[in-house]
Amino acid sequence: MPQEPSQEGTAEAGADQPATEKQAAEKPTRRSPLRLALVWMIAALYVGWVIGQSLRDRTLLSALGFYVPSPVLAGLLSVGLVASLVRKQRTRTVVLLLLALPVFGVVGLWENRWSQPDPEEVAGATKATVVHWNVNGGMLGWEAIAAEIHAASPDLIILSESPSEVDGDEIRARFGEQFYGIQFGRLRAIANSTIDGRRWIYRDRGLQVGVFNWLVGERTLTVFVVDILADPFALRDPLLQELRTLMEQHSPDLVVGDFNSPRRSLALDPLPTGWRHAYDVAGSGWSYTWPTPLPVYAIDQAIVKDSVHVLDYRLETSWLSDHRRQVFDLAVPGNGQPK
Repeated sequence: MPQEPSQEGTAEAGADQPATEKQAAEKPTRRSPLRLALVWMIAALYVGWVIGQSLRDRTLLSALGFYVPSPVLAGLLSVGLVASLVRKQRTRTVVLLLLALPVFGVVGLWENRWSQPDPEEVAGATKATVVHWNVNGGMLGWEAIAAEIHAASPDLIILSESPSEVDGDEIRARFGEQFYGIQFGRLRAIANSTIDGRRWIYRDRGLQVGVFNWLVGERTLTVFVVDILADPFALRDPLLQELRTLMEQHSPDLVVGDFNSPRRSLALDPLPTGWRHAYDVAGSGWSYTWPTPLPVYAIDQAIVKDSVHVLDYRLETSWLSDHRRQVFDLAVPGNGQPK
């Protein structure tokens, strides 16, 4: 006949159970190597971001931190916040929230604006629409790219990384026989009014700046087209400072291109006296231009002189390029009109 467990043995087992549970509760939770690596990565990005936001691109080291995209860091911190809330980890939630607030502030209040400013109207001014687009070599179909540009009814088109295999006359003719076209390497400008005076004013491996004249109504505007190298380990501030010097020497009315540098770079914020970012004047919404479909860097720029009024600025996304398209409407006072 089986023996029943003694009351003494049962009591001992019952006594051992709470002790075992207590030991299990006190045993530290081991983090997986992947999770630990993720935590250290986010911590390193955050420290780099703080240094970058403080010094921006003053040195190569601070520039690398400055190039940590604020929206990406905001997204990572948001995921950590949600996970801490779900697990009811109050201390960790508070710490993450305090860390995240500056990042959210930069994304939501500093690098983007959410209200549309009132347009700058000038009576009797000539209106013109400008399109700038880095078309990534036209790899996804030049005809489709041209059709999207044509839909904006532009008066001036500036293409970065234009398709090298397509003849310049063919590109120009795609928009109409009345269009004029000029070329600076893989930078092209096409306009429905006279453009001339094409020349390079700066050209080396890191910075390329071409200049031309564009007739708008009865005024001739000076336009800079700009391309800056994309190497993230090259210090861009000296190149941008050189561009500032060229602007002050030649006084262009428009400065447009793929700068491969954030709009808040030291040399671009603030700009030299007398120039403004078109986005700051008439833009709103998500200001980042690369890479699509989830852009996190505002590296395509449109800068206007005070004498040229910006009525509207918008960024358009297309699957035909990894850059968003800049489209902005200008009002250009005639000679003798107040500017």
